Amino acid sequence: MDDLTLVDDAALQVELALDHCAARLREQSSAEVFQLSARMCEILGVESISDSANPILPRVFARALLESIAKLGLHDEAKLLVFKAYGPALLHIAPDLYRHANSLLEDLGVLPGFKDRYGTPSQPARAPQRPEPAMPDERVLKSLLERLLNGERAQVGGGMVGNVAL
Repeated sequence: MDDLTLVDDAALQVELALDHCAARLREQSSAEVFQLSARMCEILGVESISDSANPILPRVFARALLESIAKLGLHDEAKLLVFKAYGPALLHIAPDLYRHANSLLEDLGVLPGFKDRYGTPSQPARAPQRPEPAMPDERVLKSLLERLLNGERAQVGGGMVGNVAL
């Protein structure tokens, strides 16, 4: 019975470390995440994306790191140590990735000139009576996200997401 308590405690410590890392990332990158989320909404043709459906939130990066560490087959205490060791690097990588993704999407014409309006009630101006964009193919979105994560710039003729050429 004591072993179960220790395992539960270790798993709890891992989740707390994940929450702490995600909170630090969110605090450090709130403006970039806000801008990138607005651009993702523009691409998808929606007003907003719920946190549970938003693939770019800091918790996603922290969770991905933790899941990668879990694939090493380490016990929870070792996972926690490795995760904490990589946490500072994630705090440097994620904000740069958000800035790069925003720059890439701005270069592609997705809300060009959109600046940080985080915390203000105003919404970015939208073109009046714009036709409803077709929901982009899941493969195209996956390709876009992979390219953003790999730091690639747009290539001509790569497809369309909403009204944005890839």
